[in-house]
Amino acid sequence: YRVDALGNIVFPLLGEIHVSGLTRAQLETLIKNRILKEGLLKDFSVSVSFLNSRISIIGDVRSPGNYDFKDDKYTLLQALADAGDLNITAKRVVTVVRDKNGKRQVYEVDLKSRELFDSPAYYLQQNDVIYVIPNEKKAAESDSNASQWRQISTWMGLMSFVASMVTIVIAITK
Repeated sequence: YRVDALGNIVFPLLGEIHVSGLTRAQLETLIKNRILKEGLLKDFSVSVSFLNSRISIIGDVRSPGNYDFKDDKYTLLQALADAGDLNITAKRVVTVVRDKNGKRQVYEVDLKSRELFDSPAYYLQQNDVIYVIPNEKKAAESDSNASQWRQISTWMGLMSFVASMVTIVIAITK
């Protein structure tokens, strides 16, 4: 069943059920209990699985991209491993961006710290974005090539202007 923007599903015979924030096991139990309470079925089973659970990993990792997950407890470390791990040039502090109830939350997670496991971003949620920041040296190298060419083109333009002015002055004085 598709979960709407308010975190609800419409289940046949049971009506609307609020499912946001529930694990698969909690939702299975909730549906079983509602079916039993309503006396709708006697011999049945309920199985809940996630579809379209996806996170994005961008930045200084081996394989940036979108990754699907099916587990209730998909962790930041599992996602980074799926992306081929951080490159050697990556900072060991990553940013996790999460939209929750229409508000953007940003978490800075230090991968070298034991507090990593207590972070609210350790267990990932649908549509989380993980940004792995390159270290200062790599960031400077990516900017230095562009800025180096800008410097060269600026100097070449200045030299061309000076050469043109000299040529004009020589032509006028002759």
